[in-house]
Amino acid sequence: MDQSCACSVCRRYSRAYIRHLYNTGEMLASTLCSYHNLAFYLDTMRQIRQSIALGEFAAFRRRYLDRYGSRDRLAVSQGLDS
Repeated sequence: MDQSCACSVCRRYSRAYIRHLYNTGEMLASTLCSYHNLAFYLDTMRQIRQSIALGEFAAFRRRYLDRYGSRDRLAVSQGLDS
């Protein structure tokens, strides 16, 4: 599903196959997507804990928002949107 993801679902199954499973109503699609989502969140939490331990959480947060979120949300959360 995600080329940068190291979970077993992304390594083993193509996005096309998972889409096929979803479109045909196969329960395996939901199972594989749930597994991927859990792996993503567990990895994200591992990275957060590591960045906090190293005192680099602000830098991690910026990188994360650059990749997955918008800079506008970062500005709003810091009160910089005015």
